[in-house]
Amino acid sequence: MRALPIETLRAPFLDALARGPVVVSSPTGSGKSTEVPRWCPGPVLVIEPRRVACRSLAARVAELEGSPIGQSVGYVVRDDSARCDATRILFATPGIALRDRALVETARTVILDEFHERTLDVDLLLALLLRNAQRSGLVVMSATIEGERVARHVGGAYLVGEGRAFPVDVRYVERGDALPDAAEIGTRLARTLEAAKADAGDVLVFLPGKAEIEACRRALDANANANERVVVPLHGGLSLDEQRAAFAPAGRRKVILATNVAETSITIPGVGVVIDAGLVRQTRYHEGRASLVLAPIAEDSAAQRAGRAGRTAPGVCYRMWSASARLEKITLPEVHRESLVPLVLSAAAWGARPEDLPLLDAPKPYALAAARADLEAWGALAKDGTLSEGGRGLFALPIDPPHARLLVEAQRVGCVDDAIDLVAALGVGRPIFHAGPAPEDAHDDLRRGGCDATALVRAVRIGRSETHRVSAFAVEEARRLRARLRRSLGVGDAPLADGPFDREALIRAAIAADPRAVHVGRARGGGIAFSNGGTELELARESALRNLREVEALVLFDARAFGTGRATRLLVTCAAAIPLGWVARAGLGHDRLASVRLEAGRAMATVERVYAKRVIATRDEVPTGEVARAAIAELFLRGSLFRGEGALRATRDRLALRALAAQLAARGHPAGIAAPDPVPSVEEWVRQRLVALGVESGDDLALLSAKDLTADDVPYEARGALDKEFPRVVDVGDARYEADYDVARSQVMLRMIKGSRRDPPPLAYLPRFSGLRICVEGPRGIAVLRERG
Repeated sequence: MRALPIETLRAPFLDALARGPVVVSSPTGSGKSTEVPRWCPGPVLVIEPRRVACRSLAARVAELEGSPIGQSVGYVVRDDSARCDATRILFATPGIALRDRALVETARTVILDEFHERTLDVDLLLALLLRNAQRSGLVVMSATIEGERVARHVGGAYLVGEGRAFPVDVRYVERGDALPDAAEIGTRLARTLEAAKADAGDVLVFLPGKAEIEACRRALDANANANERVVVPLHGGLSLDEQRAAFAPAGRRKVILATNVAETSITIPGVGVVIDAGLVRQTRYHEGRASLVLAPIAEDSAAQRAGRAGRTAPGVCYRMWSASARLEKITLPEVHRESLVPLVLSAAAWGARPEDLPLLDAPKPYALAAARADLEAWGALAKDGTLSEGGRGLFALPIDPPHARLLVEAQRVGCVDDAIDLVAALGVGRPIFHAGPAPEDAHDDLRRGGCDATALVRAVRIGRSETHRVSAFAVEEARRLRARLRRSLGVGDAPLADGPFDREALIRAAIAADPRAVHVGRARGGGIAFSNGGTELELARESALRNLREVEALVLFDARAFGTGRATRLLVTCAAAIPLGWVARAGLGHDRLASVRLEAGRAMATVERVYAKRVIATRDEVPTGEVARAAIAELFLRGSLFRGEGALRATRDRLALRALAAQLAARGHPAGIAAPDPVPSVEEWVRQRLVALGVESGDDLALLSAKDLTADDVPYEARGALDKEFPRVVDVGDARYEADYDVARSQVMLRMIKGSRRDPPPLAYLPRFSGLRICVEGPRGIAVLRERG
């Protein structure tokens, strides 16, 4: 057998690995993913970003080693493994490695393959490995990698290998500058396959996800030319035997419908034609919410895909867009486009903080803060930043942390069966229900009850495509996830039946899991928007809540982003409607004083409960705590308390004089009096005074006197000087003026409050106002009597 191109790197690789970390860049098809692990001292742990690559590469390396899979060469992925104590080379996904620390710590060599994909887990694994004194058994590999930069980061050698690629003729098959959308991929694919009829070799089609693969498979199977080809799906949800069909010879032309798992790592023999839809399903993070969206691929990914047509002979790549379409140059690493909750959670499980780790690209501080706020809200982090007991429960579940948090809380509330079925439906990451009209028979419309959560749970349990307008593919995937979750939680299997559903318990669990899931509605531009105090959301067109006459509030289970940039809208795709009273009953929001009155010598208040700027409940009571202090302060400030004793006037005058004296002192005026702290406003002083007096109830009003709410005066000697040179009121006989001081601008404004004088008074009638510009506001407007003095 002819040696693979990577073989030329064997000697320098082993020499470099003996001295420290090694970064290997070699074109796709050079053999690095199958050969390099065999060169390394064992035990060898190979991290592959995708399950398909883990299993297929393990099978190929086992074949090369002449050993059955699961013996000297094995793999471990979610829900599937083949290994034993004698396994020397083990392929695993990053999530498995992070959750099984012993895999990493017992390996003599750790290889991070396809590093260019830059997932959160792979970036974190590299940083954790480097934290341990830049271990020598570290290898980083990719066909497309910033090799020199990565080598500098890990402090190791950078080796570049040769490839064995043939020329690829790239053809654009559409006009205009738009990439296909999900609805027209099948049509474009059929048209492109017709154009590729004369080209040699099997066809590898890159599609964004499993739903598109299934839709295209059905469309091609129904095509008139179906007998001329065999359609084979390839994605991570298939069993190893099902995946082998993509690699096995066929009597007819194979059309392999694949996700971007086929972009790197694995080689499919016989492929001479690539058809690229130009789309990928990615998680995008917007305004605190992650959503799975269809997005255009970047140029680096497009080049990788095209190269798959030139592995064994010259090939052709058909791009289902036009040459004028503009793609981003490179695919952004996940650390700069996704929620960092998994990063912070996984790092904490290893006793680390992302800020303290040598990550190749530093996370944005605001994204880290948002992730930590989420985890703290869920009770997942201890005070020292490590995982709490609840956090360990979240980390153990191989699903999105918000969904894991819901399951943990559902176990406590007692609705775990319902929560599992809901999380299974949400975990599919694509719509369960078909777009378009509801079933003709209203009893078959699972969404007619107006609750998305109920509809999804029933879809998982009894959904049939021909009856309930659900996606058979999505429902089947949800049922597989349901079975996996039940095993993970140790609750055993349960039949799929339309059993009882405790909606209220599920809502309680969701609120306990994350109170921010509660959103209240308010009118916005002819419609209704929902908010928890942050970004507003709208109901998606397909939401069952649109069947309700009114939605006061909702508990959000899932949302998606629509649009880009500032035009992005967040749409509610799964929620349960609740009355406002439930929001208050859950203890959400804060109390606000609406009105106060004196009643039998005590303060009585109307108190509003406010959540996300909406009043959710109102009650009359003797207020307590901060509301009690606010109520008594309002009574005092509006003059309802101690009317004949002058406490309010004295406090206003004394605080104003203290503030003036402090301002004068700051400018070095001899009449000033330095203040250690800023002089509070009257309102602030009263609130602070009530705290100092220990007021905790509206009943405490009976214990207060006018003296308690009268501010201390300035010292007698200082007051005399201030009253003479900077009085609060100036009387010139036929007019009285109130003095408004602006010491920062070196100005005093005299405003007439009584009298008939039409002209400003002479300067001789006025105090000195030393160092201040003197302005007078009277019937004829504002006059400047003196610029400075």
